[in-house]
Amino acid sequence: MNNTETTPFVTEASLLKRVQVFLEDGEFDRADEYCERVLDMNVENGEAYLYKLLASLRLTKKQELSDLNEPFDSEASYAKIMRYGNAQLKKEIADINASIIARLEEAEKKAMLEKGLQLAEDDSVASLAEAYRIFTRADNTEKAEECKAKIEQLYDENYNRLFMLAKEKEQAINDLKYQNSTDLAEREDYDRYIKENHGKKVFDYSLLVAICVCITCIVLAAVNVRNFFLATELSLKTAALCFFTRILPAFPITWVSTVLSFIISKKIVKKQKKNLLEDIGTAADRAREIAGKVGRAESETLMLQKELDEALEALRKLNAEYDVFLAEKEKENISQA
Repeated sequence: MNNTETTPFVTEASLLKRVQVFLEDGEFDRADEYCERVLDMNVENGEAYLYKLLASLRLTKKQELSDLNEPFDSEASYAKIMRYGNAQLKKEIADINASIIARLEEAEKKAMLEKGLQLAEDDSVASLAEAYRIFTRADNTEKAEECKAKIEQLYDENYNRLFMLAKEKEQAINDLKYQNSTDLAEREDYDRYIKENHGKKVFDYSLLVAICVCITCIVLAAVNVRNFFLATELSLKTAALCFFTRILPAFPITWVSTVLSFIISKKIVKKQKKNLLEDIGTAADRAREIAGKVGRAESETLMLQKELDEALEALRKLNAEYDVFLAEKEKENISQA
């Protein structure tokens, strides 16, 4: 048996003195053990609960409670102090805990104000809306109004800029699509022309022309001779003269006319073939040029569509940020009402 427990000189006060020594030496477990011995003697000893609180927080003296970085009213010993401590002790401990809470709230408020000042320097509706919320809750009306005015101005400027940008990109896309449809229709015409004329043969009418010229010359010569014979009564000498002067010369004339018409017709047909090939080549070049133009326009359309989507997304984000500000502003109006 421990003699200390049975000695009549062991009192609550003497045990609490030992507790103080243990706390000062950093023997917190021993201090807590001796506090329990005091409470075995008097379960309503408020000072013993104070020392238990110090031991659980690893503090050597009561004054160190003020230096804590968080309130201690959640500790079980705190509730016991408030229940069994005397009025002075309860007030002192409660005041220390309240001072910690006030200090932390003040520090938090200061940090929030600093954050609000930093956010207020940013040209972003979201940042300014958060700064407005901070200043409103901190009752800093002047800064809140500054943020409010800046938000309204910034929102109007950005909204108009993004709206006009989106309209510009949309119009550019529509113009490209219209131009593409026109170019595609033109390319289809060229493709159809190439398809219809590729491999098409130009009719060679040179031989036919030569035959027609030959027949015409012969017919004319025959008609001329017939008319001559019908108009006069010819003697043998005259007939011979007519043969050599009218009939015989018609043969070389007919031959020359036929050859010349054949050569000229051949050249005309050749030129027609050349022109057709040139037209087909020009149509093919134009079709390729249009195809390249359409391809570039499609790439540009994709780029413009991406820029349009980005502008619309920025516009949606801006409206969402502004809605947050309006909600905070509405809450302020309700609270003031």
